[in-house]
Amino acid sequence: MAFDCMAIAVGLIASVMATWPANERFTYGYGRIETLSGFANGIFLILISIFIVFEAIQRMLVVPLFLISQVLTFYVIPASILQK
Repeated sequence: MAFDCMAIAVGLIASVMATWPANERFTYGYGRIETLSGFANGIFLILISIFIVFEAIQRMLVVPLFLISQVLTFYVIPASILQK
């Protein structure tokens, strides 16, 4: 969730910066900042997906222990609400 919010913020900041006029340092303006922010967001997505894959493999190898009362609570209460 934090990465999603950060990606939206980076995109918003980049779109605002892209409207800035050219100056002595950046003679063609700031239009390329949108492309660079999209590239950075893509890199973040790749890193997050690699993390998710590693986490999934780890959970397949070492199954986490669940208490049956917690699992039943999250199955029984919504089922009883949806049944009405």
